[in-house]
Amino acid sequence: MKVIDLSHAIEKGMPIFPGDPEPSIESAFTHEQDSFHVNRLLLGSHTGTHIDAPYHIDPLGDPIDTIPIHRFVGMGVKVVLTQLKAETPITPVMLAPSLQEAVPGDFLIIHTGWDHYFHHHDHYQRHPYLTPEAAQMVVEKQMSLIAIDALNVDPTRKEIYPAHEILMKNNCLIVENLCRLDQIKETRGLYAFLPLKLKGADGSPVRGIYLQL
Repeated sequence: MKVIDLSHAIEKGMPIFPGDPEPSIESAFTHEQDSFHVNRLLLGSHTGTHIDAPYHIDPLGDPIDTIPIHRFVGMGVKVVLTQLKAETPITPVMLAPSLQEAVPGDFLIIHTGWDHYFHHHDHYQRHPYLTPEAAQMVVEKQMSLIAIDALNVDPTRKEIYPAHEILMKNNCLIVENLCRLDQIKETRGLYAFLPLKLKGADGSPVRGIYLQL
């Protein structure tokens, strides 16, 4: 079995959503002084490769710790949109061919190639994004989760969140900031996006993986 890591490393100075807490990993105990090592972590719930729970947008939505574990592992259909330019809207027409191969409960994995700009902070914020109509199409196809290799399923620089609202209020989970989707050659395969079990949280960093069986 081949396993492909789809997560960015969490480190100081990494790209984050504008205004989110800056991540920090510091030594709380060291080998030299304490004979063991422990890190102190400071980071937002949406740091790096992460998953959004419905509570992120909907005050009545489920927090991350209440979502059944099986929701984070499933078959996904990958759509390749690497030809898109900065801030290009992703429309239903672009998703339709791939969604024809999906069945209810599948994940939709959007490969834009935008992870290559991850350390170019300004350009990384100018990623392609879902239109509300595309988000509604994902909901109507009964996708369980949508994932993208960009900072946001909505346009970050416009500070509007229609895709989040449509997806979250219809219990479709969102994973953002994937990477290395170019290493996946299959259209359909098995994915896992396991969050930390944070009590009452609106999301969590994940270690996203693709399993080639």
